[in-house]
Amino acid sequence: MSTYDFDTVIDRRGTGSLKWDHRPAGYNQVIPLSLADMDFPAPHEVTEALAQRVAHGIYGYTAMGDRDYEAILSWIKMRHQLTVPREWLLPTPGVIYAMRAAQHVLTRPGDQVVVMPPVHTPFFVTASRFGRQLITCPLHCDTEGTYTMDLNRLEACFAAGARLLMICSPQNPIGRVWTREELTQLAALCLRYQAYIISDEIHRDIMMPGSVFTSLDAIPGLAERTFAVFSPSKTFNMGGFHTATAVIPDPDIRAAVRQRLSDFGHSCGRPTLFSIVAQTAAYTHGGPWLDALIHYLDGNFNLMLDMIADTPLKAHKPDATYMFWVDCSALGLKTDQFSSLLLDKAGVQAELGHLYDSADYQTYKGPQTHMRLNAAMPRSLLSQAMEGIRRAVRAR
Repeated sequence: MSTYDFDTVIDRRGTGSLKWDHRPAGYNQVIPLSLADMDFPAPHEVTEALAQRVAHGIYGYTAMGDRDYEAILSWIKMRHQLTVPREWLLPTPGVIYAMRAAQHVLTRPGDQVVVMPPVHTPFFVTASRFGRQLITCPLHCDTEGTYTMDLNRLEACFAAGARLLMICSPQNPIGRVWTREELTQLAALCLRYQAYIISDEIHRDIMMPGSVFTSLDAIPGLAERTFAVFSPSKTFNMGGFHTATAVIPDPDIRAAVRQRLSDFGHSCGRPTLFSIVAQTAAYTHGGPWLDALIHYLDGNFNLMLDMIADTPLKAHKPDATYMFWVDCSALGLKTDQFSSLLLDKAGVQAELGHLYDSADYQTYKGPQTHMRLNAAMPRSLLSQAMEGIRRAVRAR
């Protein structure tokens, strides 16, 4: 594990970073635990592969080749024990692009699309695109803070006419990894009502020790009704490359999604030149780096739990992702008050929980019950941020 350096603080200011160069006006000194990218450099093999390709000097039109597809297939098999036919793969310009193209193909104007909050904010926007109707089926949270799918409520949504569910697996922001049993029950519902699932699996490689990811493609009978999409962007901190891969077993759906993306100018199989180079290098050589990253993140989560242990804040160590979902309801603060507490008193920028709870997140001003913190930064910087949070909430 010591081969890789995750402790060095790298200054990202002035690089166009959405996370560091676009902090709230007047708060240029706060530590951003907000946007879901890491403050760690990608594996050195990725940097070396890019440097070699840059040195070539000719950057013409480029398409993926056998080596690039084999890197994806080998990664899937090695990390998730899945053997996927190559023809099921559809390279896309990103997870959200792919999800929106799939939603357009799988539904018609007026159709109901179900999302299960708290969930990644773009789900709300995506589900209501193209004249579709957003339906929310909130996850159930028990008294211990554990989230589960509300399958009874979901069945009611399907019974009322919904035919598409958008799921986040693993779930962002809460960090749950859905068990095979949960997914099997979900599959039974989808098959009963002939519903489709779009599965955002962008965090599926970042599994904490002891957690096991189950792809919906592995659930009997569900593969043909599932559109799953993943990316190296979270795994290797390569979000700036905008590339992702969809797994689509059904050839008609695959062809329709390909055509939809083509309608807007994207040729599947032709991501940007440097996206191809970076992705193939990461999937070919990045396994040991990822193992070391997970070990480091596990330590960061332990630090965060320790730092809030004597405060009103509550949290569980996530099963996956590098996001830390914190229950701050005991503070009794509304959105503006909580934002001020974090920025002014803690010196931290966080993602507030209402962004993931409600489609009305842009105008929401009510009670603030949760916040999402990004654990993927050098431990010294994270410790400084968490000490600010701890001090601020204890001083109230």
